[in-house]
Amino acid sequence: MVQLQIQLSDEDAQRLKAQAEQMGMPPEALISSMVSSCLSVPSDECFDSVSAEVLDQYTELYKRLA
Repeated sequence: MVQLQIQLSDEDAQRLKAQAEQMGMPPEALISSMVSSCLSVPSDECFDSVSAEVLDQYTELYKRLA
């Protein structure tokens, strides 16, 4: 097994922790599950899924700032 370190903003870390608590698992397990899930689908689909999610978040941000 390989251990990796990632950097998250404080806001992202809080959201990760809240999501993990809601799912009843440690944040590390949630991240591991998300990475495994992402790697199990063809990379184009994963990229499309992640990029769509990011674009949705930016759309919401821009709406709030407008």
